[in-house]
Amino acid sequence: MAASVFSTMSHNFSGLCVDDLASCPPPLLGDYYREPDDIVRGLTIDSSALCFDSVDDLWGSSLSGHWEPLKPIFAPTPIRSRQTVQIWRFQESEEGRRVPEDPCFFHEKTTQFLPGVSPAKAGNRVLDFFEQEIPSSITKVNHKKLTIKADAFHGSLSCQLKVYIYLQELGCAVEFQRRKGDAIAFQGIYDKAAKYLSEHIASQGHLQTESAIFSEAPKPPGLGLKHLHLPCSEPLFEIEVENKDSSSALIQTVREAPYLQDEVAGSILGAAEEEELQDLAGWCEPEGVEVLLELLASDRFVCAYPAARLLARLADLPEARSHFLKQGLLKSVLPRLWVQATGMAVWLQLAHLVHTLVLGYASHMTSNEIQESAASIATALQFEPFESSARTACVGQHLREALSVLS
Repeated sequence: MAASVFSTMSHNFSGLCVDDLASCPPPLLGDYYREPDDIVRGLTIDSSALCFDSVDDLWGSSLSGHWEPLKPIFAPTPIRSRQTVQIWRFQESEEGRRVPEDPCFFHEKTTQFLPGVSPAKAGNRVLDFFEQEIPSSITKVNHKKLTIKADAFHGSLSCQLKVYIYLQELGCAVEFQRRKGDAIAFQGIYDKAAKYLSEHIASQGHLQTESAIFSEAPKPPGLGLKHLHLPCSEPLFEIEVENKDSSSALIQTVREAPYLQDEVAGSILGAAEEEELQDLAGWCEPEGVEVLLELLASDRFVCAYPAARLLARLADLPEARSHFLKQGLLKSVLPRLWVQATGMAVWLQLAHLVHTLVLGYASHMTSNEIQESAASIATALQFEPFESSARTACVGQHLREALSVLS
């Protein structure tokens, strides 16, 4: 049998020269129809490209080409330039999309039907709702499709949602969809949005909604936010509920379980809104301020807003002002202004923090502290957006008032 196998192998390799055998892999045994394969799949890098004089050359000219050079994840954040605030407003000429004629298409239950209202006007009202009524950050606006994407908070719960605005024969339909995050937060935000639209577009016609069936139905007992017990696999949150010093428990959670950053941020926002001011004094310690600054530097709205909100509340504590100034909080907070990813809600909280600290403690500052604080505020004002809305102007006004007090 061994002789038979050897003869078969000899037959398969017949006709191949030595060079062919060296340049390509042998054909499969028993495959009489396989031809020699000379295709080489791989990548060869010139050894000269691997000679770097410094770490900067890893993404420097040595790898330049028609593609963008690679950048490391630890690359320093570039210096900001004075930016222009994006104009989100819709124009009446933008009609958006019509409702699909597909018989399988149906609107979500979280849809508001607005008779006699143009899609542009409805979209602008939704933008007003996100900007003025709830803590949120508008991340994307599509003027062609008339869609809005935003991150928002309802109490201490957050979610990401998207709004579709469809053109109809007698008006438009505004459909809210949850993309990710807490479902209870989405339901609460939708209820507020429906009420807001009914109050601000009531004169245009009767507001109809497919969600009236479940919005008016009595809610089963135990579904209120005050009685809700969310499942959590981490026992640290049970410690936070039972422990009087909730700040220590949350700080410990951030250090031991950084993947729960969003959950900790929600708990921080809940504490900032619900607890008494004196109960928040534990966050004034250096370790607590460090955690808040880490959340603020994440450039994510769901983390930055709770940290900014709590810092703004702590600024009203008399004992916190001296702690914050000694820890150089103004230098750390002011560069976080005008970050487009965090949004206007975070900017307002940080401006209130700076305004309160300066007005409340300027008389106790040393000359060096006054000079450093004034220089930091002046630098932040240099990056104020060109086109200012009413809320952006409020941020700049707070900073200018603080600067005038220092000077």
